[in-house]
Amino acid sequence: MSHLIANLGDANPFEYGGYLILKDGEDFQGVYWDEPQEDETSVMVYRFSIEPNAIKDLSWVKDKDWKSVADTHGTTKSEILAMAKSPKVRERAEVYRMVAGHFGWENLDSYPDTINLAKLDDLYGSKLDALKHSREG
Repeated sequence: MSHLIANLGDANPFEYGGYLILKDGEDFQGVYWDEPQEDETSVMVYRFSIEPNAIKDLSWVKDKDWKSVADTHGTTKSEILAMAKSPKVRERAEVYRMVAGHFGWENLDSYPDTINLAKLDDLYGSKLDALKHSREG
C-alpha cells in the first residue's frame, strides 16, 4: 500500500495539475498530471520511480544536456547533479521535474494512463486530505 508523502504541485491538483510523491516500502514514485483544460474530464497521468541516484536512472540525459536543463530552470548543472544524489526525495523529485520540463513527461513514462478526473480524485483525494491535515495538526 502506497502512502502519499508530498504534494509538489498545486494545492488543488484536480483543478490545476498535480505532482505527488508516493512511498511504497522503500520505493518512491512520482505521479504527475497537467492542469485539465476547461472542457476536459480526463488527464494524462505519468508515473515513474524516483531513484536514489537520479543521474544513473536518467542516464539517457547526455552530459552536455544537463547544462541546458539547468539553464531552462534557472539553476546550475552542479546544483542539479547534487540534488540528483540527495538523500532527500523531494530534491530528487525536483530533478525529475526539471528533466521532464525540458524533455517532456513522456520521457519518464512512455505509456501514461488517461484517467478520468473523478477517478483521479478517488485514487488520491483522501490521501491529499490526510496529508494536508497532518501538516495542520
